[in-house]
Amino acid sequence: MLDFHIASPQEKRDVFASVHGIWPHADDPEVHLEKRTHSIQHARAEWFVGVKAGELMTSCGAYPLRLYGPDGEREARGFGAVYTNPKFRGQGHAEALLRFVMAYYQNQKIEDFILFSDIAPAYYERIGFHLLPSWQWEIEAKALPVDSPWALQKTQVLAENPGNVSCDYGIQRSTSDDVWVLAKQGIPLRKTLFCNATDNRSLWIVSTRAGQIYSLLESNIPQDQEHWALFSSLVAADSAKAKCRKARGWWAATPQGTALSPNLSPRKDGILMWTSSRGETDPWLPQICRKAFRCFLSEQF
Repeated sequence: MLDFHIASPQEKRDVFASVHGIWPHADDPEVHLEKRTHSIQHARAEWFVGVKAGELMTSCGAYPLRLYGPDGEREARGFGAVYTNPKFRGQGHAEALLRFVMAYYQNQKIEDFILFSDIAPAYYERIGFHLLPSWQWEIEAKALPVDSPWALQKTQVLAENPGNVSCDYGIQRSTSDDVWVLAKQGIPLRKTLFCNATDNRSLWIVSTRAGQIYSLLESNIPQDQEHWALFSSLVAADSAKAKCRKARGWWAATPQGTALSPNLSPRKDGILMWTSSRGETDPWLPQICRKAFRCFLSEQF
């Protein structure tokens, strides 16, 4: 029988050391351990372990989040770095740990949980998680057409929360979250402002650049089928401005009918999933599984 509990400081270091082969922060295990131990990202989480006879069997982190929907906000937890010692895999230890952690938070009136699955979603579906619509895209860099009403007005280093986005459901962000995103990315965040002279509208995009690859982290461009053409043209223009050849990112909306674009495909990793201890009575359930859930690259744990 495993003993599930909040990790002690030494157990937390053991957890960080054990995942070097899967999620390395550096090639050198000692450098990896120090980086992970002092990471702002990982300091946000409460770490849990399953131990038997003093040996670490399984572990995970639980990150504090606030979700929002049409009826308000909910305190939640996001699961990250779900790990089982290779010697003990296939015995249900990770599943038992997640059930323990969810029960722990439910006793504190926290009833919503999300995760980004890098394995078959069916594994998490059997403990109540629902697959949420999310897509990945890749776009070639390209300047705006000369007849476009939109113009790239300015690009600056992001120093604060960029502003609100337009999705019915998503993860609420604060300025402290942006500090975490900046530390996690390890490279400056770019904010680009586009303006439409015809109707005086403005839109923004937050991104990073690594070599020739541009990654979109956040945007207030609506995530729906109607706005895909606008979204892709502005991202392509921002990528060209950044002197990148390609842009990549996630798209939350569910395509209706035929596929939106050959640039879009179902997300293959970091697949977004959500569960609520309210079960089938949760008013979010019918909508959140078919509507856009605002979740960009910056929010993967």
